[in-house]
Amino acid sequence: YLEVVVFINENLYTNSSEYASVPHKHPDYELWYTERGTCSEAVEQERYDLHAGDLLLIPPMSTHFRYPDAADGDSTQYNLRFSLKMPPQTDKGTAPLRAYRSANRLLRQGAVLHDESGSICAYLRQLTTEMHRRNAGYVHTVRALSSLILTEAFRLLGDGSKLLFPPDELRFHGYERTRIDEFFRRKYCLPEVRIEDLAKDMQMSVRQVNRVLVRMFGMPFTQKLREMRLQYAAMLLRNGDLSVAEISRRCGFRSYPYFEVCFRQEYRMTPTEYRERSADQA
Repeated sequence: YLEVVVFINENLYTNSSEYASVPHKHPDYELWYTERGTCSEAVEQERYDLHAGDLLLIPPMSTHFRYPDAADGDSTQYNLRFSLKMPPQTDKGTAPLRAYRSANRLLRQGAVLHDESGSICAYLRQLTTEMHRRNAGYVHTVRALSSLILTEAFRLLGDGSKLLFPPDELRFHGYERTRIDEFFRRKYCLPEVRIEDLAKDMQMSVRQVNRVLVRMFGMPFTQKLREMRLQYAAMLLRNGDLSVAEISRRCGFRSYPYFEVCFRQEYRMTPTEYRERSADQA
């Protein structure tokens, strides 16, 4: 229901011994997650002592800073900034506008939450890895991870996650997401795999599954399937001496010409050119 804009910068992951904080404020919400160690943050003259697994939500335009003398030298934190996008005026009185107002009321209270399951920490670690590697298609992965992080934060606020996702899609985050990932890992190389297979596995309609995939990965079933096949093909081209036609077949493409068209669209070069360039760089 909500459209959220997430800002990810070079300070996504910081070490307290390297981080110097002066009083400052942002026009956006800010999320601080303590991965390990302890640290203390002041928000509008109120002090918060944070331990591993604690998540601090800071409302917009709130003056805050880190206490330099209270941090463990080994303390590490993740930091995200985000804002809620106002629905179009045509949506007045509709679910998106109600969700926008409710979410702001929840978030503006500010809170220290505890990630007991460790799921937010796992998503933040993966997000940091994706930002450093910047592999093909990483933007979609970053978008999906950011969505999962905020969904879990809303859930900790008291089932506020329903503001971000319709109820029939909530269960796809967590265990159900693992099932979807496992489905793609097992079957993405099979030429005959279809979205109907995933829908049957998840006991959902094709339309519902596609909507969930767009929210989770930023793309529908066919695009996600093609992305995974192309990533596997690129790996085989870099590491091995299989013919391009054989790689095309092993990655689930029904014809070599179609594989070449898809590969060129993704990597801006033919599979043969990609292999030659990878060999030169090695």
